[in-house]
Amino acid sequence: MQLPPKLYNWLVRPEWLTNIYINDLLKENFILKNKDVLDFGCGIGSTSSIFNPEDYLGIDPDQERIKYAQQLYSDYDFQTLDKSKLDFEANSFDYILMIAVLHHIPSDELRDILQQFHQILKSTGKIIVIEPCFFSNSYLNNYFMKIMDNGDYIRNPNQYFKLFQNQYYKVNPIAKYKKMILYNELFFFAIPA
Repeated sequence: MQLPPKLYNWLVRPEWLTNIYINDLLKENFILKNKDVLDFGCGIGSTSSIFNPEDYLGIDPDQERIKYAQQLYSDYDFQTLDKSKLDFEANSFDYILMIAVLHHIPSDELRDILQQFHQILKSTGKIIVIEPCFFSNSYLNNYFMKIMDNGDYIRNPNQYFKLFQNQYYKVNPIAKYKKMILYNELFFFAIPA
């Protein structure tokens, strides 16, 4: 069951939790100032506030989440995603964020998206990913995520990496960590190979 945007913000993406497990990690590992950012699957826009409004674009297929993001972060640009094609100029973005998005996308659809990213990323651009992940020897967490998460495509690290590598990206792992005790998270970035 998908939570309504307001309840999702309160339970899953409160500011303090988002800062600990997402925003602080991004700030520690990447230069964020003066970078053109596409937040792919931005949801309610929780990550937008760490970027300059003029450098940020959040897109998501869920129109209700986009409306809520526009209410929360009115200085930022949010648009409803048209699933068929990413209609952006070539070499538009320094970073494409995919935060808790991949596990909602089947592999064949993800391949098409990653191919389109090649066109819209700048030559030095990066795809930055933080994703729920099945870890070996983490049976309780894996089971919890499988029954509690709304995503149908949680993968193990090698499966995530292979999806990118098969679309001609070089993968750079940053960290594997536990979030709120029962969630495994994988943090990595990918660059065009």
